[in-house]
Amino acid sequence: IYKKTEFLHHYTKDLLDLSRIRAEKNLNLTIFDIKDVIDTAVEIAVPKMGEKDIQFNIEIQDNLPDAEADKEQITYVFLNLIANAFKYTLSGGNVLVKISQSDGFIVVEVKDTGIGIPAEDIPHMFEEFFRAGNVTKTTKGTGLGLSLAKYIIERHGGNISIESELGKGTIFRFTIPISNNPLSPIEIKAVNATKKH
Repeated sequence: IYKKTEFLHHYTKDLLDLSRIRAEKNLNLTIFDIKDVIDTAVEIAVPKMGEKDIQFNIEIQDNLPDAEADKEQITYVFLNLIANAFKYTLSGGNVLVKISQSDGFIVVEVKDTGIGIPAEDIPHMFEEFFRAGNVTKTTKGTGLGLSLAKYIIERHGGNISIESELGKGTIFRFTIPISNNPLSPIEIKAVNATKKH
């Protein structure tokens, strides 16, 4: 009963987060140190996984500029990806968050040595309610977190992608604008869309 109640709580929370964030017409853009966001996400996510013996590291490029984004929403993305990394990595494994910059963007990698994602499932991982076939019977989840993360990142004019090998781990990589990027998130999104064509 407790496990089912906990699942329903998380399911309801994810639905509310999805509805609330999609209903917000404007991003609350602020300039902030990305390390602050990581610290907040880690503080929330990691204690819940304390029963696992997992080595966790953060690597941040020297002189990294501040980000310009909706801090609350970007914190959600970090929280979701770090929590997933711990969730699907066995004791004795590693989780790494790596931050750098490139072409006006902050580049974030969340890398784990976990169970990985089947190749046929990778193209669907950002779809609402979709969960990889190798976890549906062993762990609980709503299948909404990654779809919301993708929505947030793309709304900021960034991109998010997955690299994974079954049994060897997964890398989630995403970008967000730095504070001196001359383009707004909407303009960045338009430029990216033009490049794709």
